[in-house]
Amino acid sequence: PDGPPFTLKHRSPCLHRPLATEGMPSSTHKVNWRQSPKELAFSLPLVEGARAKDIQFKLTSLQLSVAVRGEVILARTFFLPCKPDDSTWEIEEAAGGGRQLRIGISKAKPNQPWDCLFIDEVDDSITNCAFMDISIGGVPAGRVVFGLYGKACPRTVENFRCLCTGERGSVKVAKKHRLRLHFKGTCFHRVIPGLLCQGGDLTHDPNGGGGYSIYGPTFEDENFKIKHTGEGQLLMANFGVTNNNHSQFAIALSKIKEFETRHVIFGKVTSGMQVLRAMEFEGSGEGTPARPVVIDDCGELDGKGEPIVELGRGDEFDQSAACDDVAATN
Repeated sequence: PDGPPFTLKHRSPCLHRPLATEGMPSSTHKVNWRQSPKELAFSLPLVEGARAKDIQFKLTSLQLSVAVRGEVILARTFFLPCKPDDSTWEIEEAAGGGRQLRIGISKAKPNQPWDCLFIDEVDDSITNCAFMDISIGGVPAGRVVFGLYGKACPRTVENFRCLCTGERGSVKVAKKHRLRLHFKGTCFHRVIPGLLCQGGDLTHDPNGGGGYSIYGPTFEDENFKIKHTGEGQLLMANFGVTNNNHSQFAIALSKIKEFETRHVIFGKVTSGMQVLRAMEFEGSGEGTPARPVVIDDCGELDGKGEPIVELGRGDEFDQSAACDDVAATN
């Protein structure tokens, strides 16, 4: 075929993403793609008669531009960095007739899964708003409001939202013990200036050693679609263990390298940064706050910014129902 040689280094089964569109792609259309441990591959349909000399192919570690006879058919930014020197393309016959440009992109970090091919495929629109009324040392400090990315991380958002409203009641975790699935009354047990404010331990362990989700003791890392950009981002706390999410969460106080790949980011602070700064002032290098930082009240807000009154399920919440929800979602 015309063009540089194209060789996929791995022939093992690839992970497919059904993102097809018909006709010639534009700079914003999604494309079919698949990935192996080291590479990503996708094809672009070509106009009739297009040859290698008609292709203008420009690739950097983060951006790709493809033009045919001077007309741009794709110009996008990748979800993660790639290796331009190890990436290839070729013109080949398409299965349905005609010709197509087959592109192989080498991952900068082998074995790192990509949740998307291009960064603009991530829908970070806010679907829900939750609030927490904070007190410091028993004195009301104000309200923090979170915008939640329900389209990017629906399961993670639903867990956080329900724990804010308390609508799931309580769950039996031992023969004579039920655990209330509600953030109200819990504290921020770990506050490190310039790093994070961490809370959400429903067991009220002063050292933050516990937690529980609406799906059970833990649930998996949903995805890492949302990129870490800095202060105010809301993310899951997982004790540094993969697929170990529960009720604990953290609010970033700055851009931290660890948050870029190891924690699911599912929301951001939309108002109340001054409260967050007051909380940060109580922190220490070890993380223990100087005074108790407590969630006095919490819940969900409607479109007008008013708290939504939840009828809830009471304390007879059936944990098996939550497990059924997980099975139905998977």
